[in-house]
Amino acid sequence: MVYVYQYSGSEDFVAALHRLDLKHLSLIVAALTASVFIAALRLRLLAHNLGHTLPTWPCVRVVALSQAAASVFFHIVGQLGSRGILLEREGVPVSTTILITLLERIIGLAILLALSVGGALFLYGGLSIDMQRGGADLAMIATGLVVAFCMVGLFWWQLLSRDQGRGSVVLNFINRSVLPTFWLTAAIQLATLVAFTNSAAAFAPHVDLVKLLAASTIVMLASALPISLGGWGVRELSAVVALGAIGVPPEAAFLSAVTVGILSLVVVISLGSIPLVSKARKPVEPGIAETGFNSFTVLGWLLPLAVAILILFQLHVPVGQSKINVNFADPFVLVGGILLLYQCLRGGGCSGEYRG
Repeated sequence: MVYVYQYSGSEDFVAALHRLDLKHLSLIVAALTASVFIAALRLRLLAHNLGHTLPTWPCVRVVALSQAAASVFFHIVGQLGSRGILLEREGVPVSTTILITLLERIIGLAILLALSVGGALFLYGGLSIDMQRGGADLAMIATGLVVAFCMVGLFWWQLLSRDQGRGSVVLNFINRSVLPTFWLTAAIQLATLVAFTNSAAAFAPHVDLVKLLAASTIVMLASALPISLGGWGVRELSAVVALGAIGVPPEAAFLSAVTVGILSLVVVISLGSIPLVSKARKPVEPGIAETGFNSFTVLGWLLPLAVAILILFQLHVPVGQSKINVNFADPFVLVGGILLLYQCLRGGGCSGEYRG
């Protein structure tokens, strides 16, 4: 945050802060609140499809507190840790919580990637890749990822085709969950986009609203990457760069990103602080008896495969005058470590069922 503040290079922050009026402030808070409620509906849907019926208000509280935890601790670690504790009180095992969170994250990042590419195409009229300055490496990484996941997908398709019972369970879950989750996630991203755009419009009213909308998609993608504490720092730096490219002053871009971050934290803490009186339920795994879907077994295959594939790919993200080395396997390694540690601490032992 300090680096981004210095990078913006402006002394007019106080004057810029006065541009935030009640109208834009109300729209930002309303959009962020709506995103939390939609996320709660998404959590409730996925939990139901995995055999757990959850009330709506506890889902709101879980989403809110897990987002707050993600802003304090490392992105996915804080979210999974808080979700695991809170949903366990509702009878949802940690393995199911991890599976739900991974599905939400993967679909969310895919939507944000598509939105940011569309925003970049609108702003710059196209995307160019400098093959001499890292473009060749990027093309090689993208090609390798596509080939690797296509081969794994083909392997899984053949495996499920041979086992009709297991294949029908997986396909049934996909049919009932993936498409509804996609639309709910798209609605969440739309609400968040409204918040980002309104914040930027408040501090830079002279800039075209459509351009602010397009640039905000790039900021949203950067802040969603699991390489920081809840997006802090990365969100502000990307705002200075992306919004600055369309004429937004550095101090305005910086404050617009900080405003969204602070108000988002205020919203989730407020919603998470609502007292709920509920009796803790013993965690159960209904996947085997009711749905036929065992989340622990699925993660036991999914996480090691994902790490084995993604650990080969390194991405160097430029940040100012330096670069951040990002390994795509890191989030899956963290998730696998959390699940394995939890299994050992709960007395399940580090058995061979988990292949991480």
